[in-house]
Amino acid sequence: MGNKKAKPAKILLDVPVDDGVLGFDNYRDALINIIRGSEPRFTIGIFGGWGTGKTTLMRMMKRKLDDEGEVTVWFNPWEYEKEEHQIIPLLQTISLELKNKNLLKSQTLDKIGKTILS
Repeated sequence: MGNKKAKPAKILLDVPVDDGVLGFDNYRDALINIIRGSEPRFTIGIFGGWGTGKTTLMRMMKRKLDDEGEVTVWFNPWEYEKEEHQIIPLLQTISLELKNKNLLKSQTLDKIGKTILS
């Protein structure tokens, strides 16, 4: 089998880098302008291989929107991939964020939840 040395194992994390590192500022600003200026509202998909900067770009967008007073909610659908209905954890995440930001009263949220589930 020889004297081959085993390579040290590395653990790669999906941790976003600092804003300016990948030069995503122009993409961030363009996407934010599209989101703010488009009617009717629509969904934007950000696609790419693992490690290409998708999470970094989205976190940059969130940070800028938060800094400018917009209400944002961070939701990772892959955390709920085994859920039968991902809409439930999505709505729970939205409601928690709105409550934390004092933008929605519990009574209003209860009414919305009952309406959705009926």
